[in-house]
Amino acid sequence: MKHSSPKLGGLFSIVSASFVPDEDCQPARPVRLWFVLGCAVILCCNVLAFANWADQVSGTANPSQIELVKVLTIGDETREDDVIFGEISGLVAVDSRGRIFVGEEQDPQIYAFTPEGDLIKSIGQRGEGPGEFSLLADVRIGPGDTLYAFDVRQRRISAFDPSSLELTYTFAVVEDTDSRPARDLIGAIKAGFVVTYEDLPWPGTEFTTERYKYARIVSWQGQAANESIVRVPSSEYMMVRMGSRFLGAAMPYPRDPVLYLGPNEYVYSGSTEAIAISVTAANGVPRETVTHTLESIPITDSELEKWLEPLSEETSRLVRNSDLRQTKPAYSAFVVDDSGRIWVRPTLTDPEATDAEWIVLDIQSRVVGKVVLPSSVSLQVIAAKRAYAVDEGNTGVTLAVYEIVE
Repeated sequence: MKHSSPKLGGLFSIVSASFVPDEDCQPARPVRLWFVLGCAVILCCNVLAFANWADQVSGTANPSQIELVKVLTIGDETREDDVIFGEISGLVAVDSRGRIFVGEEQDPQIYAFTPEGDLIKSIGQRGEGPGEFSLLADVRIGPGDTLYAFDVRQRRISAFDPSSLELTYTFAVVEDTDSRPARDLIGAIKAGFVVTYEDLPWPGTEFTTERYKYARIVSWQGQAANESIVRVPSSEYMMVRMGSRFLGAAMPYPRDPVLYLGPNEYVYSGSTEAIAISVTAANGVPRETVTHTLESIPITDSELEKWLEPLSEETSRLVRNSDLRQTKPAYSAFVVDDSGRIWVRPTLTDPEATDAEWIVLDIQSRVVGKVVLPSSVSLQVIAAKRAYAVDEGNTGVTLAVYEIVE
């Protein structure tokens, strides 16, 4: 796409000509002064337009250094609520009242907190009955502040009343039209739910086999729509048959799909291969693609050996014989705030770094902000000038709540 800069030369000529005296050397008429002032205004507007055009071409918009000021930590052993977290990544939600919901994967239940971090109650427990969980995968807030939880093992969505937080109803999410099981609950919208389905790897599947993750609308009765909203390449791993056994292995530094339900019921989707995040309406109509170029980071021999070290000898051999990636993914995660900006965490150049920089992109692919956080911190939700992040530091897993200062 070609860009054309504003034509300024013609305006300079007009302004100059307006200062030429008339034949009897009398001062210019008042109307000529107004004409000069009007041309000056037009000139300023064109200069501003040129600056904006230059920003779009360069991919920047005077990015500001954003500061996140920690105001609250939940799950700390020093607190008196006896809440200690295990695995909570992807299980954080915040409603319009500022109440915080944190799902626990290891001991499946959901904790509800006030905006100040005080425990309201715990929801659910391990089990297969109504309101119970086997493997809690996602916690989401829908219209009207209804709380939804998705159990990936039972393929079941449970809804909880926004006031009492008691179970309202539950239903199973059936397979899609291609017999794929539901994998994730991305969010709830007016028409139903945004749910992902994924191609499964079959025995003998090689590293280069194309598999995809699909987002589809699921009705309030659990029926998946025939067509997908978006399609993103699946996580990279392989399964091979060894006699009567199947061996599976994640590939070193795999590319993973990332999907997020943003404001206005837009689905943001991409692969960590590169920052090329598609914005799609819930009806499947593409809106924008947000892109940003980052320098490739090579995988060193020592990093590859460290990755393979925990694997068995046979699995390690299978991975080595595959067509391995030579570079790391461009980024590890992104989160969309309530204004539609995308907060992306690029892959660290130095894996031992204690801090990580996040970049903030607007819908025009411009870098509008940057923020530095500890490398142990992963943003989960950004809304109402607050950021909620999982911190997997040396002291254990906690939920950190920040005030956003720009």
